[in-house]
Amino acid sequence: MNTTFRRGIVGLTAAVLVSGALGLAPAAQAGPPLPPHTWCPGNPMVYSRYDMGSGPGVAYEWDMNVCHTWYWVNGTGNVPYKGSLPSDVWDGPDGPPAKQDSCDFCW
Repeated sequence: MNTTFRRGIVGLTAAVLVSGALGLAPAAQAGPPLPPHTWCPGNPMVYSRYDMGSGPGVAYEWDMNVCHTWYWVNGTGNVPYKGSLPSDVWDGPDGPPAKQDSCDFCW
């Protein structure tokens, strides 16, 4: 096998490996976590991951007389949990605001 051909194979292999590694880098999420949950009066407040109409749990406090579109969030919620904020649940039809990254390009 000639040297030029080997270098080409090595270069191609390196390019494939680098592009594959970049493809595994986590992508920034631009919008709210999907899918949203919808709870309405008469639906259970006990959370079930198999029932998109269930509530987040009995310790969350919201108006029990209207329907709610809600999302799981990580400590940035606007629904009181046992009377305290922030919580892990965001209530609102537009979803939680997107978090701003602290760096321009993160791996």
